[in-house]
Amino acid sequence: MRPYLAILTDSFREALASRMLWILFILTTLLLAAISPLSMIEKRATEFQRSEIQDWPAFLANLTSQGMADEATPGKRIWELLDEEIRGKIRATLKEEEETRTLLALVSEVLEALNQILPREDLYDEASWRDVRLDENTRDLLAGLETTSSAEDISHLNRLLLRSAFPVYLPTVSSTQVFVTYLGNPVGTALPFPRQMADPVINEIVAAVMNFFIGTLGVFAAVLVTASIIPNTFESGAIDFLLSKPISRVLLLLTKFFGGCAFILLIATYFIVGIWLVIGIRFQLWNHRILMTIPLFMFLFAIYFSVSTFAGMRWKNATVSIVMAILFWAACFVVGTSKDVIESVFLEPDKLVKLVPLEDSIVGVRRSGEIVEWLPAQGEWDEILSDTMSPIRRRSGMGASMGGPVYIAEQQQLVFIRQPAPSFARFRLRSSSAELFLGTRENASWTATQGKELPYGANWITSDPEGRLLVLASGGLFRARAELARDNTPGARILNLLPFMGDQDAFEAVGPEPAMNLSMPFSAAMHPGNGNIVVWHKDTLQLLRRGEDKKYEHAARLELRKSKDVTMAWAGTRIACVLADGEVLLLDATSLEIQRRFFPAGKTTPYKVIASADGRWLAVLFHSGRLLLHDIEQQKSRSVGSGVSSASFDGDQLLVTDRVERVTRHDTVSLQEESRYEPEMTTLHQVHRFFLLPFYRVFPKPGELGEVVDYVLTDSDARAWGPPRSTDLSQYHEVKDIAGPLVNGAWFIIIMLSLCCFSVTRKDF
Repeated sequence: MRPYLAILTDSFREALASRMLWILFILTTLLLAAISPLSMIEKRATEFQRSEIQDWPAFLANLTSQGMADEATPGKRIWELLDEEIRGKIRATLKEEEETRTLLALVSEVLEALNQILPREDLYDEASWRDVRLDENTRDLLAGLETTSSAEDISHLNRLLLRSAFPVYLPTVSSTQVFVTYLGNPVGTALPFPRQMADPVINEIVAAVMNFFIGTLGVFAAVLVTASIIPNTFESGAIDFLLSKPISRVLLLLTKFFGGCAFILLIATYFIVGIWLVIGIRFQLWNHRILMTIPLFMFLFAIYFSVSTFAGMRWKNATVSIVMAILFWAACFVVGTSKDVIESVFLEPDKLVKLVPLEDSIVGVRRSGEIVEWLPAQGEWDEILSDTMSPIRRRSGMGASMGGPVYIAEQQQLVFIRQPAPSFARFRLRSSSAELFLGTRENASWTATQGKELPYGANWITSDPEGRLLVLASGGLFRARAELARDNTPGARILNLLPFMGDQDAFEAVGPEPAMNLSMPFSAAMHPGNGNIVVWHKDTLQLLRRGEDKKYEHAARLELRKSKDVTMAWAGTRIACVLADGEVLLLDATSLEIQRRFFPAGKTTPYKVIASADGRWLAVLFHSGRLLLHDIEQQKSRSVGSGVSSASFDGDQLLVTDRVERVTRHDTVSLQEESRYEPEMTTLHQVHRFFLLPFYRVFPKPGELGEVVDYVLTDSDARAWGPPRSTDLSQYHEVKDIAGPLVNGAWFIIIMLSLCCFSVTRKDF
């Protein structure tokens, strides 16, 4: 054993003697020294940030409307304090469409004007705020206004007063703001998220930094430096001296291989321990998982070094070893990119992410947002209601974020909400408002009609026990009280262009009081029998009970541990609530008392949970494509299919979608297949399923080890697409493959080293 330890020690010495190693040590030290003055502070908020005001066009319209009214309101008071030039620009913007550049300039000017008003002692007057509900903290600060002499204190109070006056447009305004500092000085403006969300952001940034500097630069630098180890070992003269000793050729090769890994071990350990200390000392985030990434990066290097070792054994040339390692990286990149492009561009948009069983057919929603219906005679999915889809919507993947669709059987009508499509070219007054659409079926054909204007912040719809449309928006619950189809006569179109005119009477508020002031994301579920609703918002579950007057009131409340988002379903006398980390809570439907909690699939990010009509079965679908059918009575779970993208109950049967758009109908008790709706596979589907996927599964994936590093640091197996820091579970989540890169990489290293060992025993040196 002593000879091999000596060889391993020589490898460490060779690494330490390398100039490249010391160059990287110096560069790493400079990098750590450059980031060490970074820190984060939280202080009282005294100014508004642009991101804190939701829906700027609607906010400006509301401000203008209050400013032009006769009665004293907070908006009128602000309007009076604004410069006449600013007021003129706002009025001009609301009258006609402006270019995006002009709008952004106006928003910046209005924001600056608001921040200049905040330090004024005369902003508050009792008459203007008499109808505004203030929280306890704001009332306490207001009571001490006369003794407050600091401009900072006054700005902080006025900021909270405006939050209370405009709760719909300022739902995320908090008492504190977080700033990144360098050498103790704030850098830029406040961060667009609270302090409790900072830790996940820091972990993601750390993962990205380590993947670049260690996973990319460090690994390729190590390949360059260590490429000569194997050729030099087995060249004439050196190998003769070693083989003159009583040592094994195989153990000599393996010792040299693991000795070559010493280079990346030293660099990774130094850099990662330095990052861990900087993050812990400066940001008070002692994430010990950072240290667990050291062996991951050494494992990543070992994959490339195994290729370099095989090339060194075969050709005894360091340059060839480097070229082979680069070609191997290129092959992995081409295979992985080909799979990602085919799936993201051609297959993923066509996936059915929602199913709505009808009396005689099935309607599905694709991830792209297209609504399709199954045609049994043709054996294919036919797009319906295409008038509601613009080219921008088709490219933006809006199926999962669609509200609904809800099927109203009496009217044979599909009702759904489409969130606004991304628009960067022009500014429109109502560009950030969700739109209501009605799809009516007559004689097997569907006709699309645009509905009336929705309440602000509408994102969830259902039908109440009487069959009327119920909408959950920022202000609370609203019920349709009139015909929902929009009037497209010339006079009605003119009214719809004006703020707070037109379709405002389409919905009536039905509670609860006090108003909920919801901001995205929020989730909800309704009992199909009694109409009670449970709402999740900001780590809180609220039970809303439906009274005899068909209006809602607060009934129970439950504070959850910190969770990014939840998905819920009403299962008889229980409420199933699935947290973002995959934990299922079964709650009493009257008190919200937790009756049972369990992890049916470990810490896996869920997509949605649905319940059968009798409340016995729960189907929990995860973004990874795993579907679990849980029997609440027997407390047992069974896995249904793989690669599942949507599921729905139709009476006592379960509909499951897999393979992009294949729908299978199962018996709930036995899980036996009853029927199948499967269109003919296209050539691209066949190539993807029978060639590319099998090849990809067995091919090594060193590039995806970065996802494993990200998983270790963030403890999350999926990343949401959409707005930055979005936590909405209904959005498309890119699922990280954790086991695949590790298993494939380990087998690849074993196979490559086995080939090297076989070759070294057969070579005649």
